[in-house]
Amino acid sequence: MGPDVILGDNCAIGRNSVLDGPIVIGDDVKIGHGVVIEGDYEIGAETQVGHHTVLTGTGRIGKTNKIGAHCTFGTDAQHIRAVAGKGSIRIGDNNVIREYTTVHLPYESDATCIGNACYIMSFCNIEHDCVIGNHAILSIGTMFAGHSIVQDHCNLGLGAIIHQYCRIGAYAMVAMGGVVRRDVLPFTLFIADRIPKLNIIGMTRKGIEEREIEDIHTIYNSLRFADQSLESNTWYGDIIRDFCTNTKRGYYYPWPKHRYDPSEDLA
Repeated sequence: MGPDVILGDNCAIGRNSVLDGPIVIGDDVKIGHGVVIEGDYEIGAETQVGHHTVLTGTGRIGKTNKIGAHCTFGTDAQHIRAVAGKGSIRIGDNNVIREYTTVHLPYESDATCIGNACYIMSFCNIEHDCVIGNHAILSIGTMFAGHSIVQDHCNLGLGAIIHQYCRIGAYAMVAMGGVVRRDVLPFTLFIADRIPKLNIIGMTRKGIEEREIEDIHTIYNSLRFADQSLESNTWYGDIIRDFCTNTKRGYYYPWPKHRYDPSEDLA
């Protein structure tokens, strides 16, 4: 343990771990065996760091996170023009980040970011300059190229691949094995390179009311024919309008024109 390390109360550090640099560890943090933390790091209270995880570069990790074994955070951006040690990683509170997940330093922005209360499963790769919002679920093997953005309450299926600069809108779901090359609109389900319907199950689980779901259907049925028809004074209308007006790569249009039917097959 280096001389600049500051430990909080009731911390537990496993065998063969190395802490070196201006590191601040909060109260009740548990660090597993063989962990390496080097560089400028702050780790919030009650966070757990699994065995043989490596934290390098610069990072700020919040409270009550559970980081699995063999994760790697803070290595340089995987970009041929990357500047070594640029920026930092920032991770909020109450996240679960499972085994073998990698989070890289930014290439252009100040930070690669993960919000609060996300569930990130094993073997995920979060590249330089990505921003993951709050309450996101990333299934096993999800891969993000640089500058990807995931808004709040998204769900990405097994092995999803996100092209650089793409955005996944709030409350959207990308199905298993999805390859996303453009933006995925909020509240929608992306499957087989198209959007066949809304993410009805996900919205229902989040407490969005049936009348609101029906209104979102109406908005998107109009969107297929005229972008300027996005007039809405609702919270979900504002999300859709803001998303559509800030796209860099364009977005997938909803596929069929259909009326919302609560009895439809939701599988």
